[in-house]
Amino acid sequence: MQVSGRVGVGPRRAIAFLVAAAVLLSIGFVVAPAPFAGGGYGTFYDNSPLVDSLGVNFADYRRAGTGIPSPGLQDIIDYWSRYHVVKALLATLLLGVLIALGIQLWGKFRDARTTTSLVAGGVAVTILAVVALILVIANIQGALAPFASLLPLVPAVQLDEVGRAFADAGASSHDPVLAAIESDFVRYHAILAGIAAVATVALIAANVLFWRLFANAADSRIRRASAAFGISGALLALGLLVVIAANVSTAMAPSEPLRNFFGVT
Repeated sequence: MQVSGRVGVGPRRAIAFLVAAAVLLSIGFVVAPAPFAGGGYGTFYDNSPLVDSLGVNFADYRRAGTGIPSPGLQDIIDYWSRYHVVKALLATLLLGVLIALGIQLWGKFRDARTTTSLVAGGVAVTILAVVALILVIANIQGALAPFASLLPLVPAVQLDEVGRAFADAGASSHDPVLAAIESDFVRYHAILAGIAAVATVALIAANVLFWRLFANAADSRIRRASAAFGISGALLALGLLVVIAANVSTAMAPSEPLRNFFGVT
């Protein structure tokens, strides 16, 4: 009995460590990106310096009409890319911790007789892992296409002006600024489609493992849990396929989505 008790200490400590790491990474995901990205564009609770500077520099960018970001706007774009790099790294670490936590819980689930709390914990970790995966995808996208990612932060008055310009037939082909915005908009959606495709392949591989476990397991609890994970993973993969199709469609024919983004017809 003493040996059995000591054996259980390791997994409990590992789970406690992973839970603490997940909490710290979640807090870091919120508070760390702004200071680590540098630039003096505010904090997680006050991004007004970023919004104010973006409004001034975006107005200068429109007036210049060259489609080439001014040094001020380029500095903001570079900051926004670094900001999302930090968030993507933290979200990736969080996803890894949650996967490791899920593996630990799975090991305890296989060996335990009472599994209610382990099932609840497994469901919670799975949901959090899906959220972390979404954060990884979104922040890699923001890091690789920061200009398009910044557009929602541009003051509404300026966005309305750009939207009216896009409403003019063929405007983007004559205005370098509109052409640059459209080009980055296309890149933004193409990147998301590519990242989602990689995530879909990973999910399919994980699903194969779960369904193999389902087929080979003799324990009915393991079979039910494997089937639940397999079905959930398949549904998530299908959702990502929809995301891929939508973003490929937008990247190939951006005119109407751009008009919808700016709220014009």
